[in-house]
Order: sequence, then structure tokens, then C-alpha cells
Amino acid sequence: MLKLTLPYLIILAAFSAVMAIGGVLYLDQDEPESFSQGVELLKRNKHVLAKIGTYRSHTWKATELPNEADNPANFRVSILGSTAKIYLHCKVRKDERGNWRLLRIMQDSIKFQE
Repeated sequence: MLKLTLPYLIILAAFSAVMAIGGVLYLDQDEPESFSQGVELLKRNKHVLAKIGTYRSHTWKATELPNEADNPANFRVSILGSTAKIYLHCKVRKDERGNWRLLRIMQDSIKFQE
């Protein structure tokens, strides 16, 4: 019986390892530069910080990320702070000097922490 189950266990272990590596690679995809730079600008924006308190984290849906070549670029992001979570629709543009600028921040909604 052990001789029969050992090959199946080896195959199952190999399959699990491949799936785990694939999952890590899939989840570790790079964000477009426009999005990551836009989030950095939002984390320092005094109007955003006045609404959320201290920045804690941000989340996004992959379908709402801009393409790498988009300039200007539109994206949606939710930012969690110490007092609230805010949902934003933003537009950023890279200028001729290579600096990213926030062109527009539209608040979709805000949820205050309890």
C-alpha cells in the first residue's frame, strides 16, 4: 500500500509547489509607475490626510489600474487611514522633467472608522 501512495504523494507535493510558486508570482505583479507614484502623492496630500488621519494602507482592483504607457493615467484606489477609509478616482500625469503630478482627485466615498 505504501508503494502505491508514495508516487501519488510525490506528484501532489510537486503540483502544490508549482501552484504556490505560480500564486506568489501572480500576486507579486508590479504596479504601473503612474499608479505607484500617484499613491505616493496621495499619501502626502494634505487634503486626503485631513480626511483619513494617518496613512495606513491602500488597496485596488487590478481592473482599475492604468496601463503602463498611459500618460495621463486614471486609476481608482481606496486609502485606509487612522480615522477613515476613502475611495478615490485620480488622474496623474508625468511632466517633461519626469515628475508625476496629481491632476485630479475625486472622492467616491468615505467610511469613518469606529
